[in-house]
Amino acid sequence: MYASPDQAADAFYAAFAARDINAMMGVWSQRDDIICIHPMSDRLQGRDAIRQSWAALFHEAPPMQFANRRQQMALLQDAALQTLEERIVLLDRPDPGPGSPLLATNVFVPEEDGWRMLLHHASPLAADGEPRRSSRAPLH
Repeated sequence: MYASPDQAADAFYAAFAARDINAMMGVWSQRDDIICIHPMSDRLQGRDAIRQSWAALFHEAPPMQFANRRQQMALLQDAALQTLEERIVLLDRPDPGPGSPLLATNVFVPEEDGWRMLLHHASPLAADGEPRRSSRAPLH
């Protein structure tokens, strides 16, 4: 289906912006161990749980587009790891601008018909787009 992890990533964000559940699930692997962690949410595993979460999100979401930044794709032996800053522009606002930034990690794996998503994890970033610095040591 997707000849490269970049094509799979583009399809993921196109499905997200279009709020198209079938296109979204078409990007995901058929494996049982797929994982999705939406911002400030629990870990979801498996196609049914992930499909339900995206369907609920799309049902409530206004029209949107993405203005992603700082994208990197690392090709590993049997996977590809993408990190990026997601900037979601909500188009139902009088002055639509990028919303609160999110840091995202996406993992893609090659399957018989091409590259598919194995994991999506997004978490909030500071409003100014810079990671928060603390005088405390990180926990991990």
